[in-house]
Amino acid sequence: MSVNHHTAVASGANADDTVVNSPLAELDAALTNGELYSAIAIRTIVGGVVTLTGGWHSIAAEAGTTDDLDTITPDGSAATPQQIVIQADTGDTITVKHNADNIQLSGSEDLVLTASMRLPLFYDGTNWRDMVSAPLGWAVTNYTGGSWTETSATFNDVDATNASLTIITTGRPVRVTVTGAMEHTVGNNWIDFDIDVDGALEGGTNGVYRSADGDAGIERGLGFSYLISGLTAGSHTFKLNWRTEAATATLYASTAQPFHYAVYEI
Repeated sequence: MSVNHHTAVASGANADDTVVNSPLAELDAALTNGELYSAIAIRTIVGGVVTLTGGWHSIAAEAGTTDDLDTITPDGSAATPQQIVIQADTGDTITVKHNADNIQLSGSEDLVLTASMRLPLFYDGTNWRDMVSAPLGWAVTNYTGGSWTETSATFNDVDATNASLTIITTGRPVRVTVTGAMEHTVGNNWIDFDIDVDGALEGGTNGVYRSADGDAGIERGLGFSYLISGLTAGSHTFKLNWRTEAATATLYASTAQPFHYAVYEI
C-alpha cells in the first residue's frame, strides 16, 4: 500500500469527525480499489490457464470477449498469496469452470464473471476454492392440476412429472415435506408413502410414512416430513411414491385441495 492512511491528531486536541473520517475514507477507497491486495493485474487466459502473481487479477479472454477459466497457476514465488480476488476484464465474460482442473466452487457449478463481479478464492495446496457460502438447494410445487388414484400394493411414482423435484445440493442433509388430502374407498385401509432418491427408495417395506385411519370415502389429511442425509454434492431427484392395501386410494391435487411437495437442504 503506497498511501499513508494515518492522520495525526495534535497533542491535547479533541478528536473531531473531519480528522477521523478522512483516513477512514482513504482506507475504504484502498479496499475498494484493491490497493491492500496489490495493483490490479490483467492476466490473459491461454488454453484455459492463467498464471498469476499478486492478489488482485482481471482475467481477459484469449480471443474475443468470452472464454473459460479451467486452471489458475501460481508462479511459485512468495509474491503469490494464498488468497486472491479475480474479476473479468472490462468488456469480457469469463466462465470459471468448476472441477475442470484445479478450481472447486462451493455451488458445484460453473460461475460466470463480468467486470463488475469479484470472486475471492483461497488455495488449499491443491485447488483454488471460493470463499462464498454456497446457496442451499431447494424446490417446491403446489400442484392443482388433477388428483391421482392408486390400486397397487407395490410402490409406484405418484406422478413422475408433477410429484418429482430435482435440486443441486452442497452435501448437506435434505428434508422432504408433503402435505395435502387423501381418501380411500375402504375404511381404515393403509396407504404407504416413500421417497425415491435417484432411483432408490428410502424407506423399508412399508415406506417412510403410513396412514391407516379414516372411514371409507372420507377425506383425511396428509402431512409428513422426512430427513435424508449422506447425499453427495450435486444433482439429485426426489420422487414421491405410494401404494395401497387394496381397493382404491386417492391423493387430491386441485385448487380446493392443492398437493404441496417441497425438497430443501438444511
